[in-house]
Amino acid sequence: MRPWRVGELAQELHGVDTTALSAAERRTLGEVMKELGSRRSRPSYLAGVGGGLAASSYSRRPAFELREAGGSRVTPELRATLSFEFGPGLLMVDGRWLEDLEVDPDYAGTPGRMQLKSDAAYGLFNSTYFDLDIGSLSRDWGPHGFPGLLVSNWPLNYDHLYLELGPRRLHLSMLLTELDDAANPQGELAKRYFVAHRLAATPLKWLDLALWQGTVFSGVNRNIDLGFLNPIQFTNISRSQRRVDSNVMLGGDAQVRTGQFILSASLFGDDFDFGSGEPYSFGGTVTASTSLGSTSVWLGYTLVSNLAYRSSVHIESPLVGIDSSRQRFGTGLGRNFADYDQLTLRLTIVPVAGLVARPELTMLRQGEGDPRDPMPPVADYPDTPVFLDGTVETTFRLGLALTLRPLSGATLDLSGGIHHIRHPNHMAGTSRTRGVGAITARYLLQFGGPIRHP
Repeated sequence: MRPWRVGELAQELHGVDTTALSAAERRTLGEVMKELGSRRSRPSYLAGVGGGLAASSYSRRPAFELREAGGSRVTPELRATLSFEFGPGLLMVDGRWLEDLEVDPDYAGTPGRMQLKSDAAYGLFNSTYFDLDIGSLSRDWGPHGFPGLLVSNWPLNYDHLYLELGPRRLHLSMLLTELDDAANPQGELAKRYFVAHRLAATPLKWLDLALWQGTVFSGVNRNIDLGFLNPIQFTNISRSQRRVDSNVMLGGDAQVRTGQFILSASLFGDDFDFGSGEPYSFGGTVTASTSLGSTSVWLGYTLVSNLAYRSSVHIESPLVGIDSSRQRFGTGLGRNFADYDQLTLRLTIVPVAGLVARPELTMLRQGEGDPRDPMPPVADYPDTPVFLDGTVETTFRLGLALTLRPLSGATLDLSGGIHHIRHPNHMAGTSRTRGVGAITARYLLQFGGPIRHP
């Protein structure tokens, strides 16, 4: 689960055996530990101001450049950040001024110009057995390398309430947020909510397990339903007892650490209506990582079925970013695409101190299914493919990403790739090859210190 906490990262890094690392890796690790170690547990503040410039040959964020994504753009940005730590508490705001996000096809439903974006604006209270967060920040559930199947970093940050109860080896998490209002099938404006629960356990030192459920419920003038907030009861039971409509999604995660290998998996499924003939809606991710000398190797495969994230009541699909008319749906909470699979091999190398290189090979197959489309009519169920509907667009990518930190506070990110696309835009019998690239330069000047009592 991400975000990771600075204290936990520092604790893990201090336990790393550096004897097998190269000189460049040891120097890079030392810089990271030095920065993490500067955080103070006593009341303190940390402020920063900075800016940057990003240029790319496509309109999406660099992390999601694999699909066709409009024309090139150059985006300046200004950034300001301020945090206040006091024992178990933290107040944090991190804002950026940047150009119009409407050029990004992932946010076509974002109304108006968005010149000020909050990367994080939240408060939290963290104790041994209880965490409470409220505000806006990015979360991601599932194996590293792909966006989560239910809660992911694909959408823009959204305001939510987050609770975590229990020790690290057995704890329960809950996320609650209010989604955009939308017009129901009768044309009435309905309230929409999303709640997710996750029960995580570490029964063995080398094994992590988790079960989770997510629910989208809606209604005209509807308030938050306490029956769906119950962190102990299965959501389908609450739905049946209360006789209310909702879209329930179920899933689980697992990670096994054995020797030099880390194996991770995540599965997702809609609440299947057995006997209805409705095609199954599901998704899954499997990843494996290891080290070969000073090179980290990561291999991942993910699949999302044709009708994943859709609902018979269209406004109960897990989507945000609906436009101002309350009609057009925007970005998925878990994945922004369905009806596809992806296989990626990625290496991570630290050739010199402060430079991380990540070459990759990827194959992506994309069908014509779209989570923004309504469910097909019942009469069409027998003819609706479970996976890879229509003409399949296949993309092969050879790419390289570089992250360079030439001095404290300065970061330079570069990425590029060659994409060979069969049946682009689902046009049979065609193919094309194109190059994509992006460069982002940022500098953040930070300063802080203890807050002394009078």
